[in-house]
Amino acid sequence: DKLSSNTKSFSSYKSFPLFSEDLLGTVHMASFEKQKFGTNIDESIVFFQEKVSLFLAQALHYKKASQIESRLRTAFSRFVPKEIIDELAEVGDFEIGEINDKRKVAVLICDIRNFTTISEINQPENVVSFLNGYFMRMVDVIKKHGGTIDKFMGDAVMALFGAPVSYEDNAKRVKEEIGKH
Repeated sequence: DKLSSNTKSFSSYKSFPLFSEDLLGTVHMASFEKQKFGTNIDESIVFFQEKVSLFLAQALHYKKASQIESRLRTAFSRFVPKEIIDELAEVGDFEIGEINDKRKVAVLICDIRNFTTISEINQPENVVSFLNGYFMRMVDVIKKHGGTIDKFMGDAVMALFGAPVSYEDNAKRVKEEIGKH
């Protein structure tokens, strides 16, 4: 087997550049046979060189875009339901008219009754632990019913139902579903 031989060196060698806007690289070809590469092979490589460069650049672009989308999905999934993320990803670029859409949105602001009193009689680490548990449960319930978290304000959470994706029953989702929890 010629490839497993450590003592034999290549007798023919060629390299060709691969480049595009986002790619810089080379293709190397070697053979143990003397004068393996001639004009025909050189012409064939030059012909495919541009296509291979374009293909590799597109593959790298797709990989980078896929990684960015994955990171964004992970970040948004903490506060936005998966269905809304999927719908936004499917829609793609927004038109100016879509950004300025007028729609009915239900806003939920939910805080903890007597939180100041509760926080005054407990240790800070217990208050933080309590708030973390409360917010995690609230986020789960809000996302489950199609809401998105707008912000956390002290012991309160503000959520939107109807933005960025609107449903016909935005207000009902807040009143009937969230009110149960």
